[in-house]
Amino acid sequence: MECSSLLIDSRASCPGATRDTAGRRPRICSLASHGQHLKNTFYFAERFIHKNAYDSSCDEKGLCYKNITVLVLSTLLHDLGMHITFEGFRCLLKSKKYSEANRFRKKSWSKLWEDFLQEAKRWNDQQKNLIFGDSITIQNIPDEKGLVNKYHKMLCGEFLRRNHHLLAFDIAKTGYPIKDEEVRPYISISAECDPQLKDIIGIIAFLMA
Repeated sequence: MECSSLLIDSRASCPGATRDTAGRRPRICSLASHGQHLKNTFYFAERFIHKNAYDSSCDEKGLCYKNITVLVLSTLLHDLGMHITFEGFRCLLKSKKYSEANRFRKKSWSKLWEDFLQEAKRWNDQQKNLIFGDSITIQNIPDEKGLVNKYHKMLCGEFLRRNHHLLAFDIAKTGYPIKDEEVRPYISISAECDPQLKDIIGIIAFLMA
């Protein structure tokens, strides 16, 4: 299993970029593949569960399908925000769906980005070289995808690395941002899922990230 992102357009655009097995949707630059990481997380989570803990009756003493569902979905969500597309990133900053604060995120995503951008503009050459491999002038990302360069993508990647635990909770509660507000702005956990269960999934995903 290999998740990818559209924030990078080609393998050559960034030394750290890689592509998935089908050659599509290269990931955010400088972020390691999470395919093996996800497998390892599931492996160790399962190892922590005692063989006598499983209980199909779903009483308070055992681990049943509901508990396992929460564990699996939380594990899947905890790093999912690291693979957001450019369109999804713009949706995250602009959509009203993600503007309201919640129990973990006290500011809107647009305000978080604004604060991060102001901080980034104060980075010294050593900090810039650590993230970009070069001393560059920090600029905001343009609205048009065609004008986005590798440094914009790296900047987005650093922002997501810092905040993907917050995004994990938002994905559980609100959905995964994929496009502009007008065109199916998000995909989400089934509407039939109990809101309280979504809350639990989001909290665990937040703590895991």
